[in-house]
Amino acid sequence: VSWTPKLNSKELIQGSLPNVKVPTSVKDECCCLLTFSDERVSLTSSFVVRPLADEPKHIKCEIKGPNIIKMGEKLQDEIEIMITDQHGNQIQSLSSSCMNALKISGNGLDKSELKTFWQ
Repeated sequence: VSWTPKLNSKELIQGSLPNVKVPTSVKDECCCLLTFSDERVSLTSSFVVRPLADEPKHIKCEIKGPNIIKMGEKLQDEIEIMITDQHGNQIQSLSSSCMNALKISGNGLDKSELKTFWQ
């Protein structure tokens, strides 16, 4: 990220930097380099902006294996459930205690065969 020479030096001296657009994906990082110089002093500093996931917003489910079965057959594969934020970033801050709040239901679902586990 580069800033134009229209940087307010009074704000910089007070510790305020220009606005930086933060990426929405936690996989993207923004490396910033700030260089300020005038006739008396020169300052160079750099930093990296690493976005964090936002509040949980969506539940994504994915069947691990074939997703077609005949009526009456039991699904043998796992269904992976992911909690994501509004930008699709997976929420990593959840713990295994969240499993107590997870409720699974469905028409005709035989819960005696249902197994849940934390990964």
